[in-house]
Amino acid sequence: MYDGTVYINVNNPPILFSGVICVTGDFYITGDLTDLSGLESLQKIGGVLRVNYNTFLMNVDELSSINSAEALLVYGNSQLNDLRGLSGRVEITEANNPPYALIVASNDTLPPCFVPWLENLTGKSCSDCTNNSGAGDCSGW
Repeated sequence: MYDGTVYINVNNPPILFSGVICVTGDFYITGDLTDLSGLESLQKIGGVLRVNYNTFLMNVDELSSINSAEALLVYGNSQLNDLRGLSGRVEITEANNPPYALIVASNDTLPPCFVPWLENLTGKSCSDCTNNSGAGDCSGW
């Protein structure tokens, strides 16, 4: 367990948190990351999971073990085109963040079909899910 807020970026890479299962605070993934290797064990985030402003990140596959977070905010990731790494049932607890519990916005290459998929997965309505303009296809999964 890691007690506090975590900032993952090029200066504090994900591999430094390898094996961490729980973070009690917010979890920020931001910057010019290309992958999230090292976060495969992460299951619970006591605060907000925020994936934002990652120029080169294309997917979040390494987050497949996450099953709980207060809120999920994914925005401003210019190359992100796949959210299937969040395919485990992610419980959004909304402890301190309603109505902003789920936001998926301004991800230039993310197909818009990921929004209803994520809403179904989390059981939450997306409060800001605009400008996801990728041309990919969500059929077949």
